[in-house]
Amino acid sequence: MNIAVIGFGATGVSFFINLIHTINTDITKNFKQYKITIISRKHDFIGGIAFNSNNKEHIVNTPAYLMSCYENDSLHFVKWLKTKDIYTLFPPRHIFKEYLQEQFLIFLKKAKAIGIIINIIDDFATSLYKKDNSFYIGLKNNKTIIAKKVIYSAGHYQQSNILNNSIAFNTNIDVNTLLNKDNSVGILGSGLTTIDAVLSLQHINKISSINIFSRNGLLPSINLKDPKIDISVYKYFNKENISSAIKQNTFSFFTMLKLIYKELTHYNEHELKIAKKYFYTQDMINFYYEIIQLSEKNILPLNQILSSSRYYFKDLWQEMNLKQKLVFLDFARYFNIFRNTIPLENAKKILLLLQQKKLYIFKISNIVENNNQIEIMCNNNVYIYPNIITTYQDSFNILKKKSVLNESMLQNNLIELDDLGGIKVNKTYESHENLYILGDLLKSSFYVTNSFWFNSMVAKDIAQNIIARDNQQ
Repeated sequence: MNIAVIGFGATGVSFFINLIHTINTDITKNFKQYKITIISRKHDFIGGIAFNSNNKEHIVNTPAYLMSCYENDSLHFVKWLKTKDIYTLFPPRHIFKEYLQEQFLIFLKKAKAIGIIINIIDDFATSLYKKDNSFYIGLKNNKTIIAKKVIYSAGHYQQSNILNNSIAFNTNIDVNTLLNKDNSVGILGSGLTTIDAVLSLQHINKISSINIFSRNGLLPSINLKDPKIDISVYKYFNKENISSAIKQNTFSFFTMLKLIYKELTHYNEHELKIAKKYFYTQDMINFYYEIIQLSEKNILPLNQILSSSRYYFKDLWQEMNLKQKLVFLDFARYFNIFRNTIPLENAKKILLLLQQKKLYIFKISNIVENNNQIEIMCNNNVYIYPNIITTYQDSFNILKKKSVLNESMLQNNLIELDDLGGIKVNKTYESHENLYILGDLLKSSFYVTNSFWFNSMVAKDIAQNIIARDNQQ
């Protein structure tokens, strides 16, 4: 059986490991019948967009205990780090890439030992169609790969260039094209990628300041100093109560807020109490300072309450109708800053830049392009840039992402858009029989697909389904 994997970042590696493990433990099979073709550009191989940075200040935002390649050994990455004399839960991303490379080589050796043929192609797919129960994958080099099963693991999409003079963040940006007359650089968006951009730009002497512009004028909150594996079940904010609101059609922004506030009444200090003091005045310096103090004490109640939903939110998302999903996305817009947090180490660097007046954040009132420049209005002030970095995540829709492969699959009826613009899949993550979808492409189907731990669970399910189905034939 020929299996093709399109895209081979971290999630692709996880799928490969799970597939080889599943085949290796299946004593009924003749292993030589398997051939796995991996299609990935060399610069994206294993690391992908998320983990290819060599900047030591670009550290993982997810604690190491949620980044194991092995579901049955959640601390595998933590233990691996200790063998390298690394004891932080937030190592640089290039270290995680090294971990992935090492695990890949281990399973590549296992695959070859049992006769599985592995073919790695440095190229990218431009077309896909199905004929006589086989998939035909067209490559940019005009060659064609034929496979019985395809795993489309596109990984993280880069941010959209939502303005003509905007540039999606990457580590090779020419700063000279960004500087305005005051030698400041602008960044549109204020999520986790923005923090990466700031940490990349902070040491460039010609930049006088970095100005962040966002809809809310807020920065991501901060993770605990020493986060632990937490499977706490909260009294009010839990799967049963949220599910009940969904089924009774009482689910709303304020329903979620009430449940959260009920939980927070048990804490003397929490993030929303601090936020109330400083958000209206956009005082990010004092907000960050006080959140850092809580993090140092290892007390961040709101972050822990929101994070508790990671283990069950996939099921809740499937229960929601479209209207409820849109309500939740509105809620998430405000509360993801407390859930998608940055490590304490980086928070201290951001606070220092704010205090040194090298970093500012503004709430946008309007933004226009005029005379080949970007004009941003904030509190009666206008900021003008020749170009601006964008880390802004607009509503997910694959039609907004320029992809000839996606267009080909749409034309050939291999994928169908769901109501929110992602790829519609069934319970086994197939958009079409034997075409499996992984990573960001599932974003609107499962919402929480931007975490390695979640994508790894999906990868394991797909690998086991492929072999189980093959055994039945």
